[in-house]
Amino acid sequence: MIAQHPFGSPAFNQVAKGMIELHRLMKEGKDDSPEADAVRDAMDAPYAELNKQERERIGWLSEDLYSISDPPDEVVIKEMNPQSLRYLMESFEAREKGYWDSALAILRRWRSYIEPVLLSVMRGEIWQLAGNFDVATEFYGHAVSCEPSNPKYLNLYILSLWYSDPAMAQKASVNILNEETNNTPAVIARAAGICIQAAKQVSDPEAAKVSRWLVPILERNVERLKLNSEVHDGEESAHSLTISILGFCHECLGDVDAAVEHYTNALEFYPDDEVFLITRAIHLYGKSSDSIMDFERTVKLGSKIIWPYFFLANHYLTNNRFEACRKMCESGLRREGPDTAKSQLEEWHAIAQAELGFSPDLVLKTFDAAIALDPANERAKRNKATFEQNFKPAQPTHAQWEQKPVEEIRQFGLNERRYFLAA
Repeated sequence: MIAQHPFGSPAFNQVAKGMIELHRLMKEGKDDSPEADAVRDAMDAPYAELNKQERERIGWLSEDLYSISDPPDEVVIKEMNPQSLRYLMESFEAREKGYWDSALAILRRWRSYIEPVLLSVMRGEIWQLAGNFDVATEFYGHAVSCEPSNPKYLNLYILSLWYSDPAMAQKASVNILNEETNNTPAVIARAAGICIQAAKQVSDPEAAKVSRWLVPILERNVERLKLNSEVHDGEESAHSLTISILGFCHECLGDVDAAVEHYTNALEFYPDDEVFLITRAIHLYGKSSDSIMDFERTVKLGSKIIWPYFFLANHYLTNNRFEACRKMCESGLRREGPDTAKSQLEEWHAIAQAELGFSPDLVLKTFDAAIALDPANERAKRNKATFEQNFKPAQPTHAQWEQKPVEEIRQFGLNERRYFLAA
């Protein structure tokens, strides 16, 4: 069977969001209020668009939400037995395969064997993996309300909240950071990541302002994680995330040297971390040969993102290593990355093909692929015209290709890379 993707149409997501709001109003005793009536009215049109499976799913979602919005006074949890354990494992396997309905149905059937707080976390994880953060946040929020001192639940909640309601996530994160001594390093790192991402989306000056506030908090967080001695098991991700955000904050403040120093220190702990390797390498590109070694190391580690291949392709092209450039372009085009970067890879791919004497038809096709990926890539159009004017059948062109300066390539990478600080 093929995993169910996506898990619900846009109309389903609208109804689910309305269902969540309706249950929140019910918890506040506003079931018969004008607000509740307005929510019901707004759900009518998208509900009419649901197919049979989605309507059944909404019905089950309503039942699951009722279980946390209006729980019984006492919950008696049955002792786990081999049968219930087997079915819970089946729920986990269904979740891993993307059979979200099946995973949720098993939890619903065997919920009497699961503590309510854990059941909410398991439901939240399924909905999060299914891509519906509105529903996931509701279940994670219930887990936090049950155990407010549990850092794992708080971490899951604010991360999911960031995707469902960024403004609320930012507000919650600021509160967490203002009470940093009452929260674990992992929660502090997550909250800091949300705050800097929110600020960066506003403006560079706002990012700089927030960075100045965050740097001392993050430095204290590093100390709590014992940067200068050891990183305990279970704290590696918090340590890595803290340093990543700390470096990014220094970038926002214009202190590239400090940022690179943090990434370099981090690589002593995490020598194979591609985020640190790639980020440091981009900053050093065109300035130090260490950049190329970082990119080559990341490629050897099998990176699935485009940037090490992108920069190495450019490096090989500018050094007339056309065969190495061609291979790197082909590898990079199979990786994850923005179309603007892939357009440049196709452009360099075409230049390498031309210099290696590939057929004119193939070279022109590759240039066309570059332009199709990014119609605004005027340089690719000009280089295509240069090729058409200079090529000779079965002969290298030796044309004067137009290329971006190294500084522009570096800045392009910095602007287009994606910081998954809250991931």
